[in-house]
Amino acid sequence: MKHSRWLFCALLASGLAQADTANQDVTAADAAAAGVAVEAVAVEPVASLPAGMSNTSAFSYAMGHNFGKRVSGDLPELDLEAFQQAMSDAFAGKPSLLDEQQTAMVVNNFNAQREARAQEAFNKVSQENFARAEAFLAENGKRKGVKTTPSGLQYEVLAKGKGKSPARTDIVTAHYHGTLPDGTVFDSSRESGQPVDFPLDRVIPGWTEGLQLMNRGAKYKLFVPPALAYGARAISPEIGPNQLLVFEVELVDFKAPPPPESAPEGTDANAVK
Repeated sequence: MKHSRWLFCALLASGLAQADTANQDVTAADAAAAGVAVEAVAVEPVASLPAGMSNTSAFSYAMGHNFGKRVSGDLPELDLEAFQQAMSDAFAGKPSLLDEQQTAMVVNNFNAQREARAQEAFNKVSQENFARAEAFLAENGKRKGVKTTPSGLQYEVLAKGKGKSPARTDIVTAHYHGTLPDGTVFDSSRESGQPVDFPLDRVIPGWTEGLQLMNRGAKYKLFVPPALAYGARAISPEIGPNQLLVFEVELVDFKAPPPPESAPEGTDANAVK
C-alpha cells in the first residue's frame, strides 16, 4: 500500500536513532537506507553544518524533514499540530489520547472520506470526458472523408490497400500511433519501428471492427468512442474514464490463427476442459 513507504521510513529512523545511543556515528549506508541523501562521510561533519547544530540534531532534522515530505505527499489532509503532538507524546512515553477502538474508527472514517472524494472526482472526469467525446464525434463526423459506422466508430481512409480484409479471428500485423484528440501520444509502434502482431478479437472493440474494414497496405485513422475503447475505466494517466481515442493504423499483414493443439491419442477430446 502507498502509505507503507513512509511508515517503513519512520520505523527505520527509529531503529537508527536507537543505534546512536552509544554515541556511534551513523554511517552513510544507514542514512541512505533511511532515505536521507548523503554524498560522503565527512571527517568533521559539524564544520559544514548550520551554526549550533550538532551531528545528532542534524541527523534528527534530516530524518524529520524527509519523513515530513513523504507524509505531506501521501496525506496532505493531516492536521500538523495534532500530528506533532502525537509524535511528541509517543517520544515522551505518554499514552495515546485515543484507544484502539477510537483509532480504528477514525482511520476507517478518514479512508472512507478520501475514497468518497476520489470517487466524486473520478465521476466528474468521466462525465466531462464523455461530453467532450460526444461533441468531438458530432463535429468530426461532418468532415469530408470521415465515415461513421452503426456502432459509432468513425474512420478516415488515409491510404487504400489491396486484397481481402482480415476476419475477426485472424492475427494481424499492424503499425499504429495512438493519441488523444488533443494530440497527446499514449502509445505508438513508431518508437520501436516494428509492427505489432495481435489477435484481432483480443483488442478493444473499435480496433476489432476498424481493422476488418481494411485490407493489406491500407492506412486508416480511427476515431474510437469510449464505448468501443475502454469505457468508464481509467487504464493509465493519459487514458482516463470515457476517453475517446484516435489511432492511425497501417495494416501490414494478417493470417489465420494456428489450429488448436490436438488432444493426445486415446483422449476423449470432448472431456478436455
